Amino acid sequence: LEVHLGLGAATAVATLRAVFPDGAERTVSNLSSGAHALVHPALLGDADRDGDLDASDATALAAAIGSQVTIHTAPLDLDGDMRVTKADKAEFDARRARVRSDIDRSGSVGAEDLTALLAAWGSSDAASDIDEDGSVGASDLGTLLSNWG
Repeated sequence: LEVHLGLGAATAVATLRAVFPDGAERTVSNLSSGAHALVHPALLGDADRDGDLDASDATALAAAIGSQVTIHTAPLDLDGDMRVTKADKAEFDARRARVRSDIDRSGSVGAEDLTALLAAWGSSDAASDIDEDGSVGASDLGTLLSNWG
């Protein structure tokens, strides 16, 4: 869905709230005139637009820190301030941990995920290695429990 808005004589918009057809909302601030991209909240963090938050997205975000949002970096502006900053990286890391904690991909973190993690304890099972340090252990358990529910 592409929408073009005119600002008339104004040179900026302090705040813009968009409501998507599915009811999802996104608010951005500090919009100056020119081209901007506003992405659906479900796509935030997915720089390569492949449907997941993975290492390639983390790399793209790290490279974009300190930059103004462009059409290409819009998914990396998680806080909607039209800049890619360390705050966006912190939010990305938290979202990625939530997604990775849902080991069974059921949409929530619960007993099945805990069972899978414990079954993989001490191994290098990629699906259960939430922190991606190469081994399933206490750090992964802590992350899973902090994302419970």
